[in-house]
Formats: sequence, C-alpha cells, structure tokens
Amino acid sequence: MSGVQDVGSAAALLLAGIFAWAGALKLVSPGRTTVSFRALGLPASALLARAVPTFELATAALLVIAPRIGAALALVSLVAFTLVVVLALRQGKQVGCGCFGASSTDNDLSYVEPVRNLLLALGAATALLTPQLARPSVAAVIAVTSAAAASALGLGLLRLRRRVGVVWGTPLPGSIPSR
Repeated sequence: MSGVQDVGSAAALLLAGIFAWAGALKLVSPGRTTVSFRALGLPASALLARAVPTFELATAALLVIAPRIGAALALVSLVAFTLVVVLALRQGKQVGCGCFGASSTDNDLSYVEPVRNLLLALGAATALLTPQLARPSVAAVIAVTSAAAASALGLGLLRLRRRVGVVWGTPLPGSIPSR
C-alpha cells in the first residue's frame, strides 16, 4: 500500500468515527436536534432531525466499507452543512448548530463552525485517495491523529478567543511585560 493510501485509510477511519459520533448524538436527542434545525431555518426540521443522523451514520459505514463513496458523501454533506451555517451567520442568528447533538446546541454559531467543516473536508479529501480501506500503519495513524489534535486545539483556541476576546492576554510568569 502506498503512503497516500495509508494516510487515506487513517483519515477515513477518523472521519467515520466523527460522523458516527455526530449522527448518534443527534439520534439520542431528536427533540433538541429538531429545535436547532428549526432555529437555523431549515424546512421540515422534525424530518431532518431523523434523516440527517441516519445519513451521517450511513456515511460513517461507507467510509469503512467503500472509502471513496463515503468520503464523497462526507464532502457533499460538509458543503451543505457549511452553507447552512454561513447563511445563518449572515442572517445574524444566535443559535447553536446542533452539529454534534445536544452538546452543540448551547454555543452560538460563529466562524469556528465553517473552519471546523473545512478541516473535516480536508480529511474527507484525504480519504478520497484510498479506494479500499486497509489497516493503516502506525506512522499514518500518528500523522492523522496529530493533525486532528492540532486542529482541535486550534478550534478550541478560536472558540476561547471568541468568548473572552483574547487567548493569551496575561503575561506568563517570568516574562518581560511589554511597554
């Protein structure tokens, strides 16, 4: 297996886990998912609250069974989700996206969600490179999980900056204060 396919397999597995997690969390609390979808202005929000998580779980399964098809579906859904979020942001809606079930309904939308979706789309594009899932090497797993961890840290810092206005506003002990 080539290095590209190796990394693609690791990316497909990671993305499958993320889509399965998002779908499962929405299915567990369909009421809150419906409320989030309605607040975003989506039509037939109760129907979508069942259909979207089912689609996400199917996408997760396809990422394992047929990575290219699963990755293509993941890319299409990420583009659609991003369009919904960007439209809601442009309309000034102060709602949570419901992207990860009830855990994401309490945070208002911000530029963090489209950035997160872009990073997930990069993972899906990487998964497109593998025609058939294979056991990834340790190096590929380390590379993909390191990229995911760095992305999660970056998103967390963006969210923190949005909430408090700064990330590192207090001088560290022993640092020289700027004048």
